Amino acid sequence: MTQPKMPMPHDAWNRKALGKSGEEVWLTLLIKGETTAVSIAQLTGRNIRTVQRALKRLTANGLAMPAGNGYWQGEPADDDYLDQIAEEYGTLGETDRKRKQHQRERAIRAADLIYRTKRAWGRAHNYRAALISTNC
Repeated sequence: MTQPKMPMPHDAWNRKALGKSGEEVWLTLLIKGETTAVSIAQLTGRNIRTVQRALKRLTANGLAMPAGNGYWQGEPADDDYLDQIAEEYGTLGETDRKRKQHQRERAIRAADLIYRTKRAWGRAHNYRAALISTNC
């Protein structure tokens, strides 16, 4: 049996938008089908209030609906719809921007480590050369 493919990060799940807990609650609803907030809290390990807040945000954005008698159901959505949600919250493009920022920071850090290593090696090399020339 193959594992379900995890979705790529999306700007709609940014903490300023629907949040990681919103994503987890939504995925649980899609996988489990109709279920209660208490069941979602038990499955995800989230606090019941966190689940209820996530359900409220998901409902306001058309990603979850009450199914009656305390049950909830998830509504599937494609990337275009999630893009619309991210745009409403002002987070569209944040994931890509952060990814690029982290790549730049890693490149700067790597260049700095190379520079420091070469400088340290050079100092050690010159020190040895000076010792050798004075002892001859």
